[in-house]
Amino acid sequence: MRKKLPTRRASTNEDFIHNGMEYTMTIGEYEDGKPGEVFVSAKKCDTAVDHIAKDCSVILSHSLQHGIDMSLIAKSMMADENQEPASVAGVAVRKLVELSAT
Repeated sequence: MRKKLPTRRASTNEDFIHNGMEYTMTIGEYEDGKPGEVFVSAKKCDTAVDHIAKDCSVILSHSLQHGIDMSLIAKSMMADENQEPASVAGVAVRKLVELSAT
């Protein structure tokens, strides 16, 4: 069952670079401070990378709102040889896991 977010909610913004591309991530929170939505967009708007980031955001936001444990998703995400996320979706999931643990 979907847990809706409050109409007015706190959020945090973070800029990051992954594989040479610049992104902005906004994470909306429930009243208890736990993440309930994520929006990731590339600085180069209306590009394939931007569309992929936004589509991943929709999937992750719905997963959060349906109570899916992000650490379970994180275990299935691809990583590079340094165990860093291989994709922008992996970066978002890692951040959501960090925030969910606090």
